[in-house]
Amino acid sequence: MRLYRVNLRGDIKRYNPSYVVAKDPSSAYEIVKAELDRLDYGFYMNRQLRSVELIAEANEHTLLESRLFLGNQA
Repeated sequence: MRLYRVNLRGDIKRYNPSYVVAKDPSSAYEIVKAELDRLDYGFYMNRQLRSVELIAEANEHTLLESRLFLGNQA
């Protein structure tokens, strides 16, 4: 799993940027967009993707400067 920062085009202060744990950048954006669509929050154009940045990953051998630690999963 990886931690992503999802940046949207619009000025949606409460959700921009959003931080998401997902397996890939597309999934990270889809998680944010699905929640905004569910809430009908902001205008449609404001929900559009500007960028997705990889922040950290839960891999011991990551090349990133930050490592993501997830709690024990049963």
